[in-house]
Amino acid sequence: MTERQKLSLNRPRKPSSEEHHKSDLAYRKKVWVKAASKKQKKKPHPSKAVKQQPKQTVVKPKQEVKVKTPKSPTPSKKRLPLNEAISQISTFWPYLFPDGKLCPMKIGIQQDMWQEVKEKGLPIARRRLRACLGSVGHHADYRALIQLGAFRYDKSGQIVGEVTQADVEDNLQRLARRNKSTNSFLSC
Repeated sequence: MTERQKLSLNRPRKPSSEEHHKSDLAYRKKVWVKAASKKQKKKPHPSKAVKQQPKQTVVKPKQEVKVKTPKSPTPSKKRLPLNEAISQISTFWPYLFPDGKLCPMKIGIQQDMWQEVKEKGLPIARRRLRACLGSVGHHADYRALIQLGAFRYDKSGQIVGEVTQADVEDNLQRLARRNKSTNSFLSC
């Protein structure tokens, strides 16, 4: 039996019987790669003697100082006009704002209204309902009504609660933020 030859990629080609010219033989160049571990540090090369020159002072041109300009605040949301929002809500819930007069609304009134819209199939989109209630709730006239001890009304115009001290404090914080953003927006 004959032994099998090991297969390798770098085996030189054997010349055929027709080719006997040594110049035609093609051998591949063997490249040896040493895998250096990451932990090994490179040895520093000996530094060449450099002639020391006298130090010269370099004058850098003055750079302009960049001053950060405050970003203009984001413009407020475009809200519906108050009278339009009240009229749209009053078409479905006329007792909430009798004669177009504002009154503090119950906390969570939006969920109650949306539940009624789904049950009765009223023709108002949830997005529109939220826009109307947001416009009313954000308006300065409505915010002025949030006073300690004032009554809150539900969608049918019934008294369901009172304005608490926490509500008044939250209202004052919202008014302060609103005035601050309005003043900074106007000053720009």
